[in-house]
Amino acid sequence: MADIEQMLRASGRPIHALCALELSSPRSLSRAQFNSFNQAYVARLEQSSLLIGNQVPLARTNVAFARADAAAGEPGVDVHAFSYTVPATSRSRGAAPTFVTAGMPEIRNLQKTALRLEPPDIVAANDTTPEGQPTLTALRLKTEFILTALDETMRTLGVQWTHVTGVQLYTVHDVQPLLSDLILPRIGAAARLGIEWHHMYPPGVRVEIGVRGTHRELVA
Repeated sequence: MADIEQMLRASGRPIHALCALELSSPRSLSRAQFNSFNQAYVARLEQSSLLIGNQVPLARTNVAFARADAAAGEPGVDVHAFSYTVPATSRSRGAAPTFVTAGMPEIRNLQKTALRLEPPDIVAANDTTPEGQPTLTALRLKTEFILTALDETMRTLGVQWTHVTGVQLYTVHDVQPLLSDLILPRIGAAARLGIEWHHMYPPGVRVEIGVRGTHRELVA
């Protein structure tokens, strides 16, 4: 966060321009580890005056690597990327709207889960193989739910798939059979961009999808 604040200052932007964080871990965190991280994370945002009441206004994606050597890694959390706003100019005012969403999981009661009012209601949670992995039918139901939830979120933001410049899919499961007959048709015009498939574990779920529409991306 200190590095982000310094980079924003160098760009002439305040810390309140920060609007999204993409986080990654070398391996999945236990529930206790995740709760410990989250407490420190929220405290750091509060230190930077980024909270609105008790709510966190930043979009966040938090996933873990799926690697053979991941078990040896420290259960820390790194910032993979971040998004921030810049003032509109006369040239950009007529351009497509910009937005960033948090990664959307297959949880029906996501808001109440985030507030710890209810346990997560996960789509097709019990539709698994004898090894405990989701069946292809379960993966389809989960993905359909996520795409519908993304449609609703984007409508709330006043944007649509034609405004999307990036689609991020996070799962370690084989969703290849779903790409041509479900995912690409549902994302419409955004299909021309392809899908960024990250072979990573979303926290506590099987599939997560994030979308964004930006005018500029910088890679360091």
